[in-house]
Amino acid sequence: MEILKKQEKGIIAIETAWINGLRLVASGDMVDIERMRDDLDPATVKFTKELLMKNKESIKAITKDAKGIRETLCNAQEALSRENYGFLVGLDLWDRLEKAYRAVFPDDLSCIHGEKGCPDNYDLSDTEKGHVVVRCKACVGVKNGV
Repeated sequence: MEILKKQEKGIIAIETAWINGLRLVASGDMVDIERMRDDLDPATVKFTKELLMKNKESIKAITKDAKGIRETLCNAQEALSRENYGFLVGLDLWDRLEKAYRAVFPDDLSCIHGEKGCPDNYDLSDTEKGHVVVRCKACVGVKNGV
């Protein structure tokens, strides 16, 4: 979801502030950093604030446009719902097709990928991998150590 990926640095920065006891408060084009508690370690607060300042443009992309972020959330929610529906339909059909294959070819007990077996993950991009969502009946249990 590219629309959400654009916000990732800002999300991480805001999460970092929250985890370290700080809250970002939008005030127009500015963002104030407030302590949520009085007992915070001053060195941690200073370091976290410095980190936040290095990411202020990513933070501002979220904090300066509440209406735009709400719109992004609404659009992403709809897209995720559509993708989830498509995923569930595809998963159901994949499972049923494999069952049909095994029913038509009952002597074939091997993996659909051959000797190498079902993969553990797939390359999603040059830098990211995704775990395989489903394994064929021949590999179920084998990959899980059962």
